[in-house]
Amino acid sequence: MIFSLSNILSPRSCEPFPFLKTLNVIQSLVQINSGESVSSVDRIKDSAAAAMQTHVPLSQFKLHFVASDFYNGHPECQFTTHHYVSQLTQDLKQCLIFDSDQSDARLIGIEYVVSSTLFSQLPDEEKLLWHSHAFEAKNGLITAPGTP
Repeated sequence: MIFSLSNILSPRSCEPFPFLKTLNVIQSLVQINSGESVSSVDRIKDSAAAAMQTHVPLSQFKLHFVASDFYNGHPECQFTTHHYVSQLTQDLKQCLIFDSDQSDARLIGIEYVVSSTLFSQLPDEEKLLWHSHAFEAKNGLITAPGTP
């Protein structure tokens, strides 16, 4: 069994993420004021950075899986998340969680996943902050796109 501690931007209702609402408003204002979402100068800067800089930490996130999640305490409020996973040790994984797998996906959370062995060694008060993924795994709510 695996357990995880996550920091997903999620309210306790079925309303869209407040953070994403704010981003949508900002994005709309930027497009209204400039007519384009990214300026030509910024695109050139991005291209130059991509050619000259490394993204080693990001390249460590090799596994992609999709999960059907729900807000804590509200199983009727389901949403899909895309997890990109880096295996730090045998007992510890780190996930970047996005709202889609598209080029405009927004980072909505970070999750740490530990093995049962590591979880059992945590102090009792720390264990209260973690949750199991047994239900999702046993019920097919976690998939790895592009794998057999």
